[in-house]
Amino acid sequence: MNYYKVLLAEEAQRDIHLAKEWQAKTDPFLGEQLMGELNRIFHHLEKHAEEYPRTSFGKFRKLAMPQFPFTLVYKMLDEQVIILALAHQQYALERFINP
Repeated sequence: MNYYKVLLAEEAQRDIHLAKEWQAKTDPFLGEQLMGELNRIFHHLEKHAEEYPRTSFGKFRKLAMPQFPFTLVYKMLDEQVIILALAHQQYALERFINP
């Protein structure tokens, strides 16, 4: 079994910060729940990054968050999983077609 190091791209860090703020406006507890769920997912990706489907444009993978309206977009590079974005599921992931 491969173990991957999970890294956050700068844009993903910004996305996560904005998503936490957005969730917290609805309910302060939701922002913390989102962060807890993301941490659980990051630990899961360390061992299971290859399980998730590739996007329709091939280079990237995506993982829909079951409890939140977000999808993580990431790429695998050698021994690393690089989280590129946390995208709202309502919006297309067009920014990854021509990165």
